[in-house]
Amino acid sequence: MMPLPHTQRFQADDAELKRYADLMDYVGIGFLLRAPDGTMVLRNAQADALLGGVATPRWVDEEGLALAAEALPAAQALATGQAVRGRVLGVSDGENVQRWLRADALPVFADDGALHRVMLTLVDVSKRKQLESTVQALSIREDATGAYTYPYALHLLEEEIHRARRYGTPFTLAVIEMDKLAQTEQRLGTPATDAALDDIARQVRKCLREIDIVARKSRSEVLVLLPNVRMHDGIIGLERARSRIEADDRENAKRGITISGGVTEYAGENAAALIERAESLLVHAREAGPNHFCQDIDIF
Repeated sequence: MMPLPHTQRFQADDAELKRYADLMDYVGIGFLLRAPDGTMVLRNAQADALLGGVATPRWVDEEGLALAAEALPAAQALATGQAVRGRVLGVSDGENVQRWLRADALPVFADDGALHRVMLTLVDVSKRKQLESTVQALSIREDATGAYTYPYALHLLEEEIHRARRYGTPFTLAVIEMDKLAQTEQRLGTPATDAALDDIARQVRKCLREIDIVARKSRSEVLVLLPNVRMHDGIIGLERARSRIEADDRENAKRGITISGGVTEYAGENAAALIERAESLLVHAREAGPNHFCQDIDIF
């Protein structure tokens, strides 16, 4: 999915928003625009397709419960003037959910600071929901950290590659590991080291967006998939995680726990080659010293 602007006070006129709607059509994303009174101003062709041509769809939450109009993302953004991101909603025919959509609503302001429009983007996530249902009986998340298991993360990575090849959307991949694992385990013991590894996965999740995918690749490695993000933007959240882990350890446990990682961007290869490149960058990060991320641009 193409990300919504992340500025707190996004400003645009209707001509700019129309161009944005056309771009959304091109990449397969529904786009709707509402006036401050809630009336529809613009709805692109992809939105019509996703909503089945229905002017007022029946929306349900992920539990299948009907949603009132005021509980929908666009209405909440209109009421609060704040963005609503990453809501997953179902379009129902009254009996069954026909399609699952990820919705993001963003208020758009005029030059004088008044609320001008609210734009809503819709991305079809039905395949992901179907996959989640198919593997529901399996463990797809770790209980201790909330991170995805590696097999499930590979499914999500294949989905992201498919989306990138079809729509040209970017994404960033990273492999992260605790620095000096063997020395840490010798110093702290296995139980304390395992606890520190769990904490790394939790901290990385906290520092990233809800739509980002954090998975346990192995006992010591964490795989991170950042959809719709270029590498130079993705490194910002990863650096935030690295700094937080370093600061928390320094202020509390003082165990000398830091992380390093390899960070790369999708460039048309398959999943195995992409992961291998991130692993290679992780090796370069280790060679450069602890507490460090190595990106493609660092060595090419």
